[in-house]
Formats: sequence, C-alpha cells, structure tokens
Amino acid sequence: MAIQFQLDTATITVTQPKVLEKLYVEITAGCNLSCDMCFRNSFEEELAPMNDATVDRLIEQIGMLSGLKQLMVAGIGEPFTHPRLLDVVAAAKLAGAEVWIQSNGTLLSSQMLRRVTLAGVDVLVVSYEDWPSGHPTHGAVFRVAERLRALKAEMPDHRVPRLAMETILTTENIETVAEVAQRALDAGIWEIVLTNMLPTEDRFIPETLALSGNDGMLADFLRVVEHRMQYRIPKFQLNTERHCDFIEKSATVVRFDGEVSPCYRFLHTGYEAGPESSQVVLHHSFGSIRESTLNEIWHSPAYEAFRFKVRNWMFPSCPDCHFREGCSFLDDTSADCWTNSPSCANCLWGRQIYLCP
Repeated sequence: MAIQFQLDTATITVTQPKVLEKLYVEITAGCNLSCDMCFRNSFEEELAPMNDATVDRLIEQIGMLSGLKQLMVAGIGEPFTHPRLLDVVAAAKLAGAEVWIQSNGTLLSSQMLRRVTLAGVDVLVVSYEDWPSGHPTHGAVFRVAERLRALKAEMPDHRVPRLAMETILTTENIETVAEVAQRALDAGIWEIVLTNMLPTEDRFIPETLALSGNDGMLADFLRVVEHRMQYRIPKFQLNTERHCDFIEKSATVVRFDGEVSPCYRFLHTGYEAGPESSQVVLHHSFGSIRESTLNEIWHSPAYEAFRFKVRNWMFPSCPDCHFREGCSFLDDTSADCWTNSPSCANCLWGRQIYLCP
C-alpha cells in the first residue's frame, strides 16, 4: 500500500514502504545500579517498569509483525529486573525473530542463564566499564562467560546464547582497551562493541574521546581482535557520511510506557553535554501501542516522512556549522534551521561517534 506525505511543496509517494524488521523494547527504565555517568541521571520523566497492561499489548503487537527479524530488549533500564522479560522473549521467538538482550550482567546467575537458554535467547550483550564513573560490576561479563561455558557442557542439546560485550571508551580506559579485548577473546566472547562516552553533565566532557580526532588510538585493540572476533568501533572525528542504524535496519523503539520513538536518542528527554555543543534532547513519540498498533504507527505519514528525511539526510549539519556558536536552534531538538521537527541535525550517533548495540 502506497503512503503519501507532504515535503514543502512536494507530495512524496512511497510505493513500497519498508516493513518493521527490528524492534527495540525498553521493558523497564528502572535499574538495580546507580552509575555516575548514566543517561538516566539527566532524564526528566519518571522512570518505571513496563506495566502488565502494556506488556500484554506489546506481546499482542509482536505477534502481528510479519516482517520482524530481531527483537532487542534494551533501553536505559536493566531488563532482568522485570518479572515478565521472558514472556516478551517467548512472543518474539513465536514470531520467528532472533532475540538479543542487553544487560549489566549482575543478575545473570547460572539459574537465570539456564532459563534464558531454555527461552531461546540468541545473544546477550553485557556491558563492561572499568573506570570510576562507570558501573561497579567488577567484570560481570567475564563471570557470565564462565557460566555460559559451564552451561554448554551441562546442556549439550541446547544452544546457549552468544555473548557480546559493550565498552564505553574514555580518557581513563583507552590505554587498557587492548588488554580487555584480549581477555574477552580468551573468555570466548563472540563480539565486542566500543563506543565513545556521551557526557550527560559538563563535568564529564574532559573524559570523553568523542571528536578527539585521533583514530589511531585503537591500533593496539585492532591488532588483538582483527580476524579473531566480531567487533564494532566508533569514529573519533566528523565524516561527511551520515548513517542512522535505526533507519537503515528498519527499527523502532517501544518505551516502558508504550510510546514509540524512532531511536534511543529520542526515547527520553535529557541533556547531552557536548563535546562541541550541548543540547537538550526532547522525547519524541509517533504514537503509543496502548492506543494504536505498531504497524499503524510505523506506516503513519508522519513517521514515513521522518524516515524519508533521515534516510536522505535532509537535515543541516550542526556539529561543523560555522554559525553554531549562539544558535538558538541548538538549545534543543525541537526544530532546526531547515524547519525539521524533530531535528537530527546535531546527532553524533548518525556520524558513528556513538554506537548503539
């Protein structure tokens, strides 16, 4: 079914709308940790777990997504604090989707990993931060790796989840990231994802490597991982190319309260502190699964228009604009000088400075 929308004086017709293929679910915005650098510290909304009515609605909606390939249970909270996490996993597996869960790893006991394996979870993404402002998990990801190896021996007829590791790079841990990668390789970790720290307070700006311009910082890391394990690394300087993983992978995000946002960045209202220009990022929703279906929201003219503009990058480029000093459009993401609303013009995720799992 063709979908039409207006752009300026033109009428755009999307003759073959893309189906929703990847669904991110923030099953809770609550967490069992309280980390100094966490995005949650700057959010304005009241953060809570997804209630039963919204979980039921989500499960119903997942069953209606004929093109769903992957479910990523992630967001800002810790998924394993939610009692109905595996209900959502079961719905996604029934729909034929691959399931990934992002976690801080602290609640992944041997018993929980057994339940996760029996539920058919494909990948666990466990974060690892070894710097003072990160989370105090003391290497939980490596304990998870040990437990998964033991579980594989105990349950030879079952496929245990693959284990990926996500690490935030800062000035405090960049010198040791190659050693951490070697430890991950030795532990049998399948993939390692590095991303730059996004400061949520001005005091963190000196610690971030974003836009530092030194791509050679990861040379030792690359010598460890290349041709040995999967990996993803961020960029450290602006490039002409812009690329949004959420758009390219036909993905959307369901927030804990059922609101549907186009990406992580628009999931909550919070503060991005530089490094070049600070900005308040405003929550943006294209609808709620409590009132509409995911298919209706995904194919709404407003959401189709947004994806069309991002895919073709019909936004100005704020980070390298000569007029950014004193520009009021940079105060928040509500609009930009090309009349886009909301605006992705100052997004460093789209420049691959920051990476999503």
